[in-house]
This record gives sequence, structure tokens and C-alpha cells, in this order.
Amino acid sequence: MCIEVYHPELPIGIRYAHAKIKLIAAERLEVQYTFLIQNMGHVDLDDLYVLYPRNVFSKPTAGATVSSLLSGALTDVTVNLKDSLYGITAPLGNPDQLMLEQGNPNLPSFPRLPLVGSWYPNSRVTWSVPSSFAADHISLMRLYKYSGWIAKLDAPIVPHESRWFSWIITSTGGNLVEETALGFPIVIHDIAGPIDVRRTFHELYERGLRRHERDATRPDREQLYRNIIDDFFMLFQRRVELRYYDLTLLPGPPSERFVVSWQMDRDLRFRSGSPRHGDPAFNEPPDELVYEWKSGSILRPNDSWKDHGFGLKLLIAIRQ
Repeated sequence: MCIEVYHPELPIGIRYAHAKIKLIAAERLEVQYTFLIQNMGHVDLDDLYVLYPRNVFSKPTAGATVSSLLSGALTDVTVNLKDSLYGITAPLGNPDQLMLEQGNPNLPSFPRLPLVGSWYPNSRVTWSVPSSFAADHISLMRLYKYSGWIAKLDAPIVPHESRWFSWIITSTGGNLVEETALGFPIVIHDIAGPIDVRRTFHELYERGLRRHERDATRPDREQLYRNIIDDFFMLFQRRVELRYYDLTLLPGPPSERFVVSWQMDRDLRFRSGSPRHGDPAFNEPPDELVYEWKSGSILRPNDSWKDHGFGLKLLIAIRQ
């Protein structure tokens, strides 16, 4: 349940991303995404496109706005970022910036230069969808359980500027297996990296388009698929540089659920010291285990790194 954040025309750099996944229940997740996004283009960036591998839209009704359809699942918590991310502070005398002190992910005992970016806690982010979208487009994304929307910024990111964002997304997901050799039900959660989220989004709606191109009885359905593919610019080249991605999992109280196993592939590494006990400084219960992984080009500083994506399969047992 990583998200893909991009712009269809301008290159952006994800200087830092942190996905903190909390299991609220067996198949219900709350994920806080924190980003430091840099505008690597030469013109102002006033919106960001977002893809998410879960359904976050409520059922469309007459007169409903996009914001109301997303209100139960998506919250902008950038205003609380200074209190929710450990190690982040405001540089002395500059309240419009935040600085994250962080160790070197390759050599944890050595520090590296802090990450500094603009922080506009009162700047408004408006959730929207492409102007061609109607209720049928939302219903189709609900059917496929793959969502896309646009974050419109009232304060554009100027060229070369880095900006902090923090959003919380609540959704359901995972595959429940009732009967297992352990004697406990197991929920399987598949987590895909951002580039994989984009690839799967494109493949799902492209496959639907090809199927309905041969169905002359439903020309309206074919157009829905075309709108989603075209209006999220799936045929455009992806121009996102992922420099560092932090993935944290909090399964919850051991008396209720625990991680049985995990499988990771491609550009994903287990962080040293993981799993660890929760740290109250990170707003984590000390009696719970916390699992951490990492990815991004910074992990290969002497290599011509290419973003191959990553995958993580989690098997979580549910005590009854």
C-alpha cells in the first residue's frame, strides 16, 4: 500500500518518503505517508497526481463532491508533521522550514546532511479528479479497488524547492485465510513499491479497455477506461526520482496479531535493528514490535541505480 506521487509533465524528486503502516484490525489499515518532494522542473508545480492500490472512494451520490467522497479515507495532516515524525525540527529563526536529522541508511553509525524543506502548515491541499470524470468513473475505480486523484496546491512548489507533505489514508485490504496449520486465521498483505503501483494501475485499466473495445454493446464503458488511462497520463513517461523510502509496519498488540513471515524482493532491504520494540519517542507502544524496511537510490551511492520497484508480502496471524 505504497502510493505513487507524480506529475505528468514536470520531473519531481522524492528526497524522502516514509510510509508508516498501522493495522487497526486484521484487514483495516491506517497509513501515514510523509514526503519531501522537490520540483526538479523549471516552472511552478501546482498539483500532484496520486495513485493508490486500494479503494478510498465512498459510493457516489447525486451532488457529492470529490472531497466528500474522500473525506472518510484521506486526511491532510501536514500541519501536525513537526509532532508526528521523530527527528524533525524547525531550523532556528525559520518557521517556514522543517529539517530532518537522519543517519546514513548505508552506514547507520555515521550521520549525513539533514533534509531541509519548506513547510506551509496552513497551505491548503484540495482533493480532486480530472475534469472529465463523473460518478461512473468513480464507480469503476471502486470496482477495481485502484484509486487515483489529484492534490491541488494553493501554494505552488517553485523550481528547485523541496516541500514537506504528510497524509493519512485509511482503507481495507488483505486476503483472509480462515483455516491454517497454525490454528490461527492469517491475513496476507501485499505491498508494492510506487513504480509497481503505477504499472498495475495502467495494466488493470488497459486490460479492461481491450476487453470492452470488442464489446459493441457497451461503447460508454470503453470511454470510461480511456478517460482513466488518458487523464492520469499513463502513456506518458514517468519522471520521478525515488531517493529514499522508509517503510514501517506496526502490526498491533501481540495478543491480537503478529507477523508470521515476510518475503521481499528487488530494491528493498531490511533495516538494521529490525524488528525492534516500539519507541514512545516515535509514538509507538513499547510493548509492540515494529518492522522496518528501506529502498531508494541512496542505498546504492556508487552505482548507476535504476528504480526496479519492490515488493513485500506479509503473513499476519490473527489471534481469536
